[in-house]
Amino acid sequence: MSIFDDKTAFSWLTSIYDPNSRNEALLLLGKHRQKFPDLGNVIWNSPGMVTILLQEIIKVYPYLTGNKQYVLTSEISTRTCNVLVLFQCIAFDEETRNDVINSEILSYLFPFLKCPQQANLDDAAFNKLDIHEKVLKCRPFEYLRLTALGVFGSFARVDSTNVVDYLISTDLVPQCLIIMETCSELSRIVALFIFMRIVLNKKGLNYVVSSENRILSVLNVLKGMVYTLQLPKDTQHAAANEQSSNGNNPPGRTFKNILRCYLSLCDVKELRPMLRTHLPPEIYHVMKDDMKSKQSAKKGLNPDTCLVLEHIKNEDPTVYKLQVQLFQLLGMSLTS
Repeated sequence: MSIFDDKTAFSWLTSIYDPNSRNEALLLLGKHRQKFPDLGNVIWNSPGMVTILLQEIIKVYPYLTGNKQYVLTSEISTRTCNVLVLFQCIAFDEETRNDVINSEILSYLFPFLKCPQQANLDDAAFNKLDIHEKVLKCRPFEYLRLTALGVFGSFARVDSTNVVDYLISTDLVPQCLIIMETCSELSRIVALFIFMRIVLNKKGLNYVVSSENRILSVLNVLKGMVYTLQLPKDTQHAAANEQSSNGNNPPGRTFKNILRCYLSLCDVKELRPMLRTHLPPEIYHVMKDDMKSKQSAKKGLNPDTCLVLEHIKNEDPTVYKLQVQLFQLLGMSLTS
């Protein structure tokens, strides 16, 4: 359905021009965006509309500085996230995608991708951080980061060399690696998806493997993501008893994307020896049915990671096939 065919939805769109009704209009349009495939196109081509949305983004910048006069609240974050959701529609629309790239309008979103220097701090350590670092670790900013990543994710979903060219021309790839290493689970998952989509493209792969330092950074980050995989709390007991739950669980999807990154890197044959040495050993031992929690500890393996990988392997045949393919390319036998 076109947004022009729904009088109520079209009234939300025109309400964006009115500062007094804009907040509610942004919320309602974002909530119902999937009903209107042409929403992104209409927003992009409505006079002054994109300028208004950019003004909404820019005016939140002072709240990211840590200045005590500007406190980033959930209300401010939610309003800005509603704006970013509309940018997701614009980025995903085939007719507006290239215009967005040429305008370089997404450069306005990079302040939302900043990451704290330290992760997983306790309360005492958090209280010692400077104000700017506290902003980067607060929940309202995490929502901004996650929604901004969603805009780039809308781009990355499209199999387009033009899109990949644009994404690697920015600092998005190194920023995604930092997010995958230091931020919350949801942000890491979206950043991994974006990185995977880039590295699956030939130009993106060439960019990633263009220097040894970059390759090592990628391999270390992917390895770290394997070790952060966790089962949902409600399935941990079932996993311990080797019972299967939902094959589409988040750790399973995340691990598949990690494996796809490894497989894409394997396309560069010269990298395969380096991949073998940097692959988490838990993946190989679990695939050989060599995983028992006590034995894993004796072999210097992470038993929690082994448990998660065993659970994922048992419940999702796709994961098993991807791992077999990976070890075949790396020349690592599973039968010896």
